Amino acid sequence: MSEPKPDPSSLTRDQFARIREIFEKAYELPPGERTILLDRLCGDDRDVRRAVEELLGTSERTVDRYNPEGGGIARRALNTQPTLDDSLPEQIGRYRIKQLIGRGGMGVVYLATQSNPEREVALKILRDSTGSGTLRGRFAREVRVLGRLEHPGIARIYDAGIEPGPHGGTSYFAMEYVRGPRLTDFARENHLSIVARLELIAKTADAVQYAHTKGVIHRDLKPGNILVSEQATLGETAATVSSVGAQPKVLDFGVARLLDPETQHTAISEQGSLLGTVAYMSPEQLSGDPESVDMRSDVYAMGVILYELLSGKLPFDVTGKAIAEAARIIRDDEPAPLIMSDSGEKLDRDVVTIVAKAMAKDRDRRYETAATFADDVRRFLKNEPIAARPPTATYQITKFARRNRGLVSGVVVASCAIITGLVISTVLFAREQQARVRADRAVGLSSAVREYLIHDLLLAASPGRMGYEVKMLDVLNQARDGLHERFADHPEVEGEVRWEIANVYEQLGKNREALEEAELALPLCESALGTDGERAVAVLGLMSQTSRMLEQNDKALQYAQEAMLRAKRSLPDTSKSSVIAFAQAGSALSKLGRYDESNLMLNDAMQRCNRATEPDEHMAISLLNWMITNEKGKGNTQGVVERTREVADRAQKLYGRENEYTIASRSNLANTLLSAGNFAEAATVAADLPAAAEKTFPAGHPGRAYCYLTACAATFRAERYDQAEEFGLKAHAAFKAMFDDVNWSTERAADWLRKTYSKMPGHTAQTEQWCLESARIRLMVANAQELKTTLKTLDDVAIDRTNGGGGDGAITDLIWTKRDELAPPDHPRRALFYANLGYVLRNRQQAERANEALKLAEDSLASAKDPDTVRAVIAEARK
Repeated sequence: MSEPKPDPSSLTRDQFARIREIFEKAYELPPGERTILLDRLCGDDRDVRRAVEELLGTSERTVDRYNPEGGGIARRALNTQPTLDDSLPEQIGRYRIKQLIGRGGMGVVYLATQSNPEREVALKILRDSTGSGTLRGRFAREVRVLGRLEHPGIARIYDAGIEPGPHGGTSYFAMEYVRGPRLTDFARENHLSIVARLELIAKTADAVQYAHTKGVIHRDLKPGNILVSEQATLGETAATVSSVGAQPKVLDFGVARLLDPETQHTAISEQGSLLGTVAYMSPEQLSGDPESVDMRSDVYAMGVILYELLSGKLPFDVTGKAIAEAARIIRDDEPAPLIMSDSGEKLDRDVVTIVAKAMAKDRDRRYETAATFADDVRRFLKNEPIAARPPTATYQITKFARRNRGLVSGVVVASCAIITGLVISTVLFAREQQARVRADRAVGLSSAVREYLIHDLLLAASPGRMGYEVKMLDVLNQARDGLHERFADHPEVEGEVRWEIANVYEQLGKNREALEEAELALPLCESALGTDGERAVAVLGLMSQTSRMLEQNDKALQYAQEAMLRAKRSLPDTSKSSVIAFAQAGSALSKLGRYDESNLMLNDAMQRCNRATEPDEHMAISLLNWMITNEKGKGNTQGVVERTREVADRAQKLYGRENEYTIASRSNLANTLLSAGNFAEAATVAADLPAAAEKTFPAGHPGRAYCYLTACAATFRAERYDQAEEFGLKAHAAFKAMFDDVNWSTERAADWLRKTYSKMPGHTAQTEQWCLESARIRLMVANAQELKTTLKTLDDVAIDRTNGGGGDGAITDLIWTKRDELAPPDHPRRALFYANLGYVLRNRQQAERANEALKLAEDSLASAKDPDTVRAVIAEARK
């Protein structure tokens, strides 16, 4: 006998709110993930669970008919009445229905024909035939809004009315039917050039500006609401669009807000209610305050549309996210860098600037109107200076040259000859000075170029001046391109520039890019300044640091040791590069677990630092932190807590709470308290680290990831499992984005998530998921020296699986069942996975499976990431 459905009249207001919230989160998920979500969010409330399941079950049959049997849960939870029948009506008012076009948040749209005058129309009807007051009010406003607007870029309204019926009548209106694809589809299908796409967005902005002058804000601009008429014609190359034929048409002003005085304070949506499509909504719309929304909200949406039109993707990935999480991402995170078009064409800096200004989170920094946005787009198309960029002399001259190529070409020839002579003369002067007094080389060409490039170009977009915005990385990436060709005759200049770019990348947490630039800079600096010169030593120090941040600890130690050798041969022992070389060697040794050797290097670095004329306080704090880490690694917790607390307090007084040195010191303190068993204080110290890291470091910076991990461990030990879950998921996602999905850091995050879920009742599915992930990563990273710890890890996984309600803990059986899912045939670590699994199975007395696993490992050697490591593990497994 099936369970009775809950009586809607017995549900409380809070239960209906929960039903709506849980349904919104579960609706976009695949069926398998829905069950996990419901287990976690519904808890023991069976009425809420059954109500959500009813909504989900009916929504899969049709988006609109949440309850075909007429049950009350769906209607009350979603605040709707029975919907229109799915069968196609023959006639509504004076319009004969031909086919269903689509369904939206307010209504259903049909393609229909009108007899007098004879024409096709798009007929939109209110989904709720009985009509709640709110929906009828919104529908009526949509009719009034559209009735005011007559513009070639806006779909016209022809007629409106109410068709009488048994449920109180059906509200409808007829509007212009636009045949054509969505704006983004039109651009993609016709392979439009960047110029053609900009022309389209400018025309769209013209239509939106017209609506604004009539007192209307759209509030739901998106590609689905902008169609390009099928009458659009393409040029012969299909690269541009006829300015006459390609007319974007803006549809659906149903969520527009009127700006008339009498309606100024009657919001279309009540306080806190969101209307529109989240991915294109401005931060102020997502705040839920209708009074904060004005014309600049539509400008923001057009910025997002232009971003998507150019790149083929959205600036923020909010797919499948709950509304609250999506809103947080749009309000707080920075968009993905806009550098290349979806065709691989590099975007002009002015285009990137236009998009960034339109999408500014602070509406006061956006274009004030759609018209000024369109004007700037057209200025770019005419090679005129755009208003969004400061009118520097160099910029103005560049634009003048682009507009007057013929006039300028002769001047360029003469100018190039003068500049070339000046550059060569300066280089010769720099070389002569270098031969006479090496310390004076900064006066030469390299210094001049570096000064211009770094201070006038790169630091114009530095975090301290402008925050972490897309412009910074755009400037960096542009600065990298073509350096070798530009300075082919002056390698010393190229080396200096690459060195400076590497430093800026490192400060932004872009360690891969920093390491790439430093590796290119090293031979150039060696050639220009000597193998043992201070610049070469400094580059090696940076290469060591970035390698360590990328978890390439052996490589980091090699670079640091080489830097030390060179520093000893040629540099004063108190020079900054010398101190850094010893500090990096100590850091790398610490990461490798060689704590005594690490302390020798760190003490040497500290002595050099203290003997300097101007001791570096930043370096001293970093060295103290690494020494403390070593003592913890050795298990010497006696006295370490107070020493760590002293360093953390010292850093906070010196730099403030939101600073990288303070964060590193407080993270060390949290970990030290954990080692000492002081879990409550550790959790208190660690719990606010993520917020400080998010304000200090840009998205994607390792500093954020490691703070998440520390906070997860500390809150878990303090049995604050909800917080541990939140921080653990953030840590895993951050490490996965920085590295690949299989890494020592992602393994640590997976381990803590496994432990956390095993302690949370009702989270069996999550426990199983993270047990498998933890085991998978371990099997894919462990080498032959770590086989014993691999056995211990799988024992721990089995225990956590049992504690979390996952059965008898036979984790190897589960891994074997899901082996191809965990290590697919194309995975570069598949061979190591099967080699380690073979070793584990042999130790679990499962010889047949072990042999099969080792055979699979050998078969996958050809595509293995590290074949030698795989062979060593196989050899141990076969002993």
